[in-house]
Amino acid sequence: MQEDAIEAVPLTIVAAPLERGQENSEQNHVKIKKSKKSKREELQVVNNGGGNDQAAVDTSSTKRIKASKDAEGNKIKKRKPVLKKKEEYQLEEVMPPQGTSLITVSGIELPREDVGAALQFLEFCSTFEKALDLRKGQAESVVREMFARRDTRRQEHSTLTGMIIQILTVILKDRGQTSLRMSATDSSWFTAVGICFLESDVKLDDFRPEFFKRGIVAYEELDSSKRLKLLNFLCDELLGTSQLRDCIDDVETIQRKKEGKEMLNAAKEKEKQLKQILEDELAKAVAENGGVPLTTEEHDAIASQMNAENEEVRSEMLSAMEMLSTKNQKCNDALRTKPLEVDDNGLVFWKLKCYNEEPNILVQDLGSGSDEIPQEKWYAFSPEQKPQLEKYIRFVRAKRCQAKRQAKQNASTST
Repeated sequence: MQEDAIEAVPLTIVAAPLERGQENSEQNHVKIKKSKKSKREELQVVNNGGGNDQAAVDTSSTKRIKASKDAEGNKIKKRKPVLKKKEEYQLEEVMPPQGTSLITVSGIELPREDVGAALQFLEFCSTFEKALDLRKGQAESVVREMFARRDTRRQEHSTLTGMIIQILTVILKDRGQTSLRMSATDSSWFTAVGICFLESDVKLDDFRPEFFKRGIVAYEELDSSKRLKLLNFLCDELLGTSQLRDCIDDVETIQRKKEGKEMLNAAKEKEKQLKQILEDELAKAVAENGGVPLTTEEHDAIASQMNAENEEVRSEMLSAMEMLSTKNQKCNDALRTKPLEVDDNGLVFWKLKCYNEEPNILVQDLGSGSDEIPQEKWYAFSPEQKPQLEKYIRFVRAKRCQAKRQAKQNASTST
């Protein structure tokens, strides 16, 4: 490295004025013609600030001093810029995977419009199989019979008729109507179905009182979709009986607690992993800054980059704690299977006991609110799509939690 040059600064010498009459004197002549040695001495005195104050010259503003090698080696490294913390955190948009239209359930091919109703019946039987003393595979046999291309079975050998009688027996017993005898060989069971409709608060246009006055012939004229609709109506009525309500704790609450504990444990483990990742990132940032501790702003900027994962964990913990909450164990709709999640686009995510394929998550598409005639569709997914499906569900939950917090902040600022 070349040494920096020292700039030359002109020096001005101010001589004392001669007195009048002394211009030609020998004394003055000697004074003016001083030796070079004397002049150099005077200049040295002036530069050292020992002469006249007006004659002193300050060169500190223009002279550049070369820095030593030690000083250069000890230079403080310039900090690398750290991402600024966003004022408002935005969740990264996640899209759901493209599912395959579901038309086959438990090996039974179904019309597209009847998939939802069939799943409803199968899930009901799967949930209350022990309470109703159902045989294994009985529910699937009923659905298979309903949607067979040719229904050649007589009523007395029909699994569907047998299921209807089994459900009616529990309903009528709960209502104290034990005197009514039902048999698959006559229309007595169909008369009992009419009584249930008459006493129910639910009114269906397809099953008005005049329909049952026609007798068993009216039932025989029903297509598969309407028979399934009638069967689901009876299952809904069965939910109101004491026999099924008594098994809420044994079926729904125990399952709810089990799933809640599993979800909570998984969320805690994920929270632990995120904490470790954050510690590693902070340590890495300190190392890159030459061991200099991070400022509060730099620390928060790094931590804010993990907001998406933290939102997911927080949402999962809230859901788990809600499932474990005692105040939710005996709500009116505890007997109903609840969806995993519902998004803003009309997609409902279900995890059903009756669906054993992997992944066992189905999507019910209710269509947009602008549809004049909503057409329900069901979709299944491949095992490879499961991670993306679960990621989207977490995104929907995190988005809802963020919206709730934002609403609270807006409410607090407005007041």
